[in-house]
Amino acid sequence: MLLALLLACTSPTGLDALRACADLDCQQATVATAMGLDPRGTGIWLSEQHDPLLQVALVTTLGGHNPALLAGICPRLLPPARQRCDRFVERPHLGPPPKPRPSSDERPGGGPLGTAMRVPDWPQAQADPQAKNQVSQRCGLDPACVDQAARDAGSALRADLAEAACLNLYKDPARAGECRFQAAESAVSAAGFDGLPVALKLCVASAFASDCLSHTLVLILPTATPANQVNPAAVQVMAAAADQIASIIGGPEPRTALSLAASEASDLAWNLWICSAFGISSPGPAASVRGDLLDLVPPTAARHVRFAAASVMVRSRPRATVDALVVATRQALSRRGAPGPNAPRVPVVAPRIGGHLWAADFPGEERVPATWALGMTRRPTSEDPDVDLQLAVISALASNPVPPPAAPLLALLDDQRRPETVRFAAALALSARQPDALRDWAAHHDPGSALVAGRAVLAGSP
Repeated sequence: MLLALLLACTSPTGLDALRACADLDCQQATVATAMGLDPRGTGIWLSEQHDPLLQVALVTTLGGHNPALLAGICPRLLPPARQRCDRFVERPHLGPPPKPRPSSDERPGGGPLGTAMRVPDWPQAQADPQAKNQVSQRCGLDPACVDQAARDAGSALRADLAEAACLNLYKDPARAGECRFQAAESAVSAAGFDGLPVALKLCVASAFASDCLSHTLVLILPTATPANQVNPAAVQVMAAAADQIASIIGGPEPRTALSLAASEASDLAWNLWICSAFGISSPGPAASVRGDLLDLVPPTAARHVRFAAASVMVRSRPRATVDALVVATRQALSRRGAPGPNAPRVPVVAPRIGGHLWAADFPGEERVPATWALGMTRRPTSEDPDVDLQLAVISALASNPVPPPAAPLLALLDDQRRPETVRFAAALALSARQPDALRDWAAHHDPGSALVAGRAVLAGSP
C-alpha cells in the first residue's frame, strides 16, 4: 500500500511526463527535458504525432532550446516540421540567443577575443523606403515571400532592397537578422568577392553578425585539395583569396579596428581552408598526415596545419599520451610527397562544433596568445613551433568527440618544467572535458601558476 501511494505521488519525468501532457503548453514545457534524457524514445514519439502543426511547434521549441537535440530526427517528421527541423540543424545560430558582439579592442596576447569574429565597423545597409512599399504590396505578411525578396536583392547586390525586405515584416531582431544573413549569403554566392562589400553591410546589421561573416567566408573561399595530395596552385589561389578578404574588410584607409577585423577574418579563412584540406571539419574520413602544406602556407597559417594534423592523429589514437601524440604528429609532418596537380577538389565547409574549449578569457588569460582551433573555437598558441605543436595536440584532444583520458593531462599539470602555456592548455582541456578530475587535482596540489589555478577554481566553465 505504501509503495502504491509513493508511486501515485511521484511525478513522471522525461518521456513519461511528455506522454502525460494533455495540451501543447505542457508538451512545449517538457519536450526539451525529455529529449535530453531519452533522445531516441522522444524522437520516435515525436515522429508518431500525426498533427503537422504539433510537430512544427515542438521542433521550434527544441530548436530554440538547443538545435543539437534535433540531430537525426528530421527525416522522420512530416514535411512542414521536417523543413523547420532541417533549418535548425543547418543553421544552429537560430536556436540560442545571438552571441554578443566582441569588442573591437586589441587583445594583449593577440588573437581572437572569444568564439565570435570581430565585427568590422562597416556602414550598415540602409533600406530604400520606396522598395519597402513595393515589398509590402508584393508579399503582404508572407514570410517566405519576404525572405525570397531579400535573397533576390542580395543576388542583385542591392543591400538597400534587401534591407527594405527584411524590415518590411520582421520586427523581431533575430528574425530580421536571419533575413539579412540569407541576403548576405546570396550576394557572395552570386558574385563572389564582388558581393562581399554588400554582404558586409548586411552582416553588420544582423543580430547574427559574427556567424553571418563566417558563413560568407565559407561560401567565398576557393576549394582545397587533400592535405596529402597538395596542389601548390590551389594554395596560391587560397593565399590570394585571404589577401583579398583582408583588403576588402580593411577598407581603403588604415584604421586599427578594421585592421584587426581584417587580419582576424583572413586568419579564420586559412583555418577553415586547412581544416577542410585535412578532412577534420566533417565526420568523414580524414586525410593522412603529411607536411607539404607547411612549406606553402604563410608562417601565421602554419599553426593551423599543426592543429589539423594533430586532430587527425588524435582521431586514430584518442587514448595516447600527449608526448606520444606530439612525436607521432611531428614525424608525420616531416614527410613530404609529390605535388598533386590532379588531386580532387575539397569544398570548404563550416565545421560542426560540439563545444568550446576556451570561450572567454578569465582574468590574466588575455595575455596568453590565442588562435582559431576548429573554425570559431579558440586555442592557446605560441610562436615557438615545438611549443605550439604541444598546444595543438592538447587542444585536439580536448576537441575530439571521444573525451580524453584525464591522466596524461594531469601529468602535464604536475610537470612544472613545462612552459606555463602548455600547463594552462592542459587545465583548459581538463576544465572542458574532465572538470571533476581537475577539481580533485587542485584540492591536493599547488597549481604553481595563476592561469592554472584560475581554471581549476572554475572547472567546467567556458
